[in-house]
Amino acid sequence: MNELLNKANAVVTNRDLYCLIADLIELREKHRLSLETYLMNLRMLAEGMRDRPTISGRRFATWLVRAFEATERAPEQPREKATGYERWETLIQRQIQDLRDMAECGTFENELRYFGVDSPSGYSWYNFDPLTFLECAVAGTFGGWQEGDNTGRIPLPGGVPLLGPDRSLIDADAQADDDSVGAIHPMNWRVLHTFLEMGQYYE
Repeated sequence: MNELLNKANAVVTNRDLYCLIADLIELREKHRLSLETYLMNLRMLAEGMRDRPTISGRRFATWLVRAFEATERAPEQPREKATGYERWETLIQRQIQDLRDMAECGTFENELRYFGVDSPSGYSWYNFDPLTFLECAVAGTFGGWQEGDNTGRIPLPGGVPLLGPDRSLIDADAQADDDSVGAIHPMNWRVLHTFLEMGQYYE
């Protein structure tokens, strides 16, 4: 884990971030955490930064690695200004509840669930484990994937029609098929909100 944290602290580009996720995937057997628990850990890590308008790529990458370990709740910070954190928190809490509800109603017993299922609350889901969630979230939000990466992703021609969490079609560029490398700038909570959405339903 220390080696992965060192790589996270060195993230500068979208390619760096995607390669970090590829390294996590190679260690899949060591990461048996449920997606519900992973998202709970990620939320706890983010709480201490709720009043920051932006989060650096390196800090965010570190969160993605550290969320695989048990996490103590971050100390509450005074709420002095709106940052967009509340909208992000609402989404991650809804995703955690969706995962609980799907576990209770037997959705995870459906072997075809990765082709898309609806949660009891009516939201579409395609990814159900932390590593698949992270790979799709990074590819859908930042790109950075290159053909030959050992993550299971294959190139797709043209645009990628996405089915959004409310089942509406979203026209999106095939960011996962874009091998361009670009710097990751400090990201606001709107970008991190998109990251969670891409983790849920990007393919």
